[in-house]
Amino acid sequence: MRNITLLIICALPVAASVFTAGKWFSDYMIMPKWYGMIIMLALSITILCTLRIAGMCKGLSSEKLWTQMEKAVMTVCALQALFMISQHYGIIPPYGMYTTGSFENAAGFASCMALSMPLALRRLTETGYKGKCIIITYILLCVTAVVCSGSRTGILCIIVSGCIMLCRMLSIKYAAIIPVAIIAAAISAVAIKTDSTNGRWFILQRTAELIKRHPITGDGTGTFDREYMNIQAEYFKNNPDCEYSMLADNIHHPLNELMLVAVDFGIIGFAILAAISLFTVCHARKNTNRLTHTGLHILAVILLFSMFSYPFLYPFTWIMLAAAIFCIFEKGIRINRYAILFITPLAVAGATYIIFKAKTDRQLQRILETAEYRPARKCVPMYEAYYNEKRNDYSYLYSLAVMQFDAGLYRRALKTAMECSKILADYDLCLLLGDINRELRNFSDATHWYKQAHFMCPSRITPLYETYMIYRQTENTTERRRMADIILNKPVKIKSETVNQMLDEIRGYEN
Repeated sequence: MRNITLLIICALPVAASVFTAGKWFSDYMIMPKWYGMIIMLALSITILCTLRIAGMCKGLSSEKLWTQMEKAVMTVCALQALFMISQHYGIIPPYGMYTTGSFENAAGFASCMALSMPLALRRLTETGYKGKCIIITYILLCVTAVVCSGSRTGILCIIVSGCIMLCRMLSIKYAAIIPVAIIAAAISAVAIKTDSTNGRWFILQRTAELIKRHPITGDGTGTFDREYMNIQAEYFKNNPDCEYSMLADNIHHPLNELMLVAVDFGIIGFAILAAISLFTVCHARKNTNRLTHTGLHILAVILLFSMFSYPFLYPFTWIMLAAAIFCIFEKGIRINRYAILFITPLAVAGATYIIFKAKTDRQLQRILETAEYRPARKCVPMYEAYYNEKRNDYSYLYSLAVMQFDAGLYRRALKTAMECSKILADYDLCLLLGDINRELRNFSDATHWYKQAHFMCPSRITPLYETYMIYRQTENTTERRRMADIILNKPVKIKSETVNQMLDEIRGYEN
């Protein structure tokens, strides 16, 4: 097989996992990457297996496959780095709010760059002079892009990657990099973005409280989404003058993948993950091959990034995890004709399922887009038609409740929003519940939900303003004046035109 064909086969899923984005879905930055990656992976597997059956893969070895995979990853990541830098300097417009390439924030972009470093550093030691120049240029490009993104975790992972490679080149035990990693992490945590670091520490403390509820077995997947914001609200309710109140935000991930495992599956889940990791490391040490160090290097970067962020939200991380497993277990991987007969239909079936799922999500997004210029009452039945299929998806339930509210179907909206609240604790959902109850003239319940939203994110003005409006509507003069005084004397975290309008309205009414 020609190398260019194999390179294209390897590059298809990698490129899809990094670059795919589109406003065909409500989540236009992450879900398209998953859909694109799975479809392209199935296509690549099908092509490769078909060529193998046709006898056109003679001479294909794991070494050749890995070489082309390395080239594919580095080519895609180099293009992504150039894309981000072009955005950063205003050459091309960004995809979303931030200049982070084709990702929605710096975490996804930096994880992409950091996870490609082990491949670049490995090739640096195995190429000639021209090859070294290309690899060094690539490394400098990625480092520049990560620095521009401002991701401390990405910078830390690149530093640790360099230390790991240096230890390998100097035949130093990897344990020697531990002090370097600790110092780098300490500098990153204390000296840079202290507010962000304090906020992360606060999230980890509240996550620990969540783990204490079911420390052995956890409480199942979805626990963090269902419970965390209520715990955060309870904390600020009991500690109104807490220094973290101005840092709190609407959180749906503990910013630590290991903590998330402990929340969902408890000590048992964490122990199973640790056992699998230990088995992998022991196998690598006993069955060393030319790629073992690269596999362990990738796993180390994934672990380090997982301690400070959420890399597994992105499909590229899973591709690199699979690459690490391939490197470590290369000798035990054998693809014969029987395996091909099993893998090919499985890949086709997986791609077919994803295509239908993507089609459903696209249809839902089209209904939401239609609701912007058509009466909401006409769109509600179309959106409700997917209820049985999507009833466990909180994003669907929230969107349905909003559409029902806009259509004036307040009791149906309340039922849907309450159903959503059973699987999601969320600031915006609390505001919606407050709005629905106010329209139903359930002022006591409306006030409860606005206060809950306030305690979830104490720095925000909107819940207090809506509570003020209820007191104004019910002619509760004493509480209205008290709330006005709180709002007008409250420091504003982020000034905006909306906040200014709220403050001006209160001042005008009270004066």
